[in-house]
Amino acid sequence: LDFDGYLSLMASTSLQQRLQEDSSSDQPNFQHVFDLFDADGKGFISVEDLRRVALELGENDMTMDELQEMVDRARSRKTGKVTLKEFSKMMTLNLFQKADEEGDGAKNSH
Repeated sequence: LDFDGYLSLMASTSLQQRLQEDSSSDQPNFQHVFDLFDADGKGFISVEDLRRVALELGENDMTMDELQEMVDRARSRKTGKVTLKEFSKMMTLNLFQKADEEGDGAKNSH
């Protein structure tokens, strides 16, 4: 499972449903999803948090290097931590990309 596949998994699981249930505006609120990763409320997602969630989702074969790469790709600063702002940006980009892909598929089928 690569980074993009992992993001797709996150966008298509019950996390997506929880996000939609909580959204009262046009802007998605990723705080609840972020909180699932940041279970201890420290304000950021670490590699260890990502590993815990991956294991909870049954992704037992991901290496720490792969998880670190995901954190590296998501963060804009070299802190080793993903903030809510960075997480929201990453998830928004992934959701738009997924919507574009689904739209392109519909156009090509006509």
